[in-house]
Amino acid sequence: MKKQRHIWMTFIVGLGCLASWSAHADWFFRGSPNSWATTQLEFVSGTTYDTCQTFGSGDANGNPSFKIDRFGNWGENYPDANYQVNANTSYEISFDSASHAITANSVANCSGASGPAQNFNSLFFRGTANSWGTSEMTLVTDHTWEVEVNFDGQANQRFKLDLNGNWAQNYGDNNNDGVLDLAGADIHTTVNGAFMLQVNDVSLAYTLTPVTGCTSNCGGGSVDTLGAVYSSDSSTFSLWS
Repeated sequence: MKKQRHIWMTFIVGLGCLASWSAHADWFFRGSPNSWATTQLEFVSGTTYDTCQTFGSGDANGNPSFKIDRFGNWGENYPDANYQVNANTSYEISFDSASHAITANSVANCSGASGPAQNFNSLFFRGTANSWGTSEMTLVTDHTWEVEVNFDGQANQRFKLDLNGNWAQNYGDNNNDGVLDLAGADIHTTVNGAFMLQVNDVSLAYTLTPVTGCTSNCGGGSVDTLGAVYSSDSSTFSLWS
């Protein structure tokens, strides 16, 4: 019996040595910015993990919030209730896997100091102009997203803005006042041609501006000769399309 105990204890010690070299457990961020999907936390050191997330106005489940989920299957997650944060704010989130403590410190943006400030991670145009597909918008300056859209002026022409391209958090305009509303009504428009759509992710104001490559003498008068016509005062370029 003594010999058996000695062998068993040696085996336990062996397991202890192996365990000290085991890989770090996976921990995931799940919340309104990623529609409660799984975004793996970055391992920092020891028992510390972190992520930077930009929160909008919330989602169908309520105010902007999140949880930290071990293994991504909801079997073990923290805290007990959703961790609430402020709307339209970016946070550097730190998690201690030993104590399960969570800290969320607001930051200007999650793009780094050199990038434009933003409250949305992404934004998509979806409407009749693109058959309700996902046309990704570009962050061009602080909190300003834009995309060029070719409208055809069809009957019942309309669109919405979609945060992640999956309809989980989308914006319309209930009051037709140029300000987006979460889960708002389709935005109807009668415009025709190329327009630049801009959205501010702080004020949620949006604008449609005609896109034109011509700044003066556009379409005025008749054209007798195609191509370039030179004179001492100016040169006229006439193109057909």
